[in-house]
Amino acid sequence: MHQVAGIGHLLALGDTDARRQALSSLQNDTLITSTKVTNMVQERQLAYKLRLNDRQAQLQAYLINATMEALQSNVG
Repeated sequence: MHQVAGIGHLLALGDTDARRQALSSLQNDTLITSTKVTNMVQERQLAYKLRLNDRQAQLQAYLINATMEALQSNVG
């Protein structure tokens, strides 16, 4: 939303140099915001993958234990 207000501000500026400076500032702000969003997405993807790996390890341990119990009950 801030970018939309920034674009409106560009139209109100009368001087070309002021427009260029404001546009440059707007581009920098957009790049910073984009970088922050990308970093946030990467952090969330990593957290999801870690949780998924933990859950898979828990399920694998459960299945191994259940299999061992079934084998022991068949043998003994």
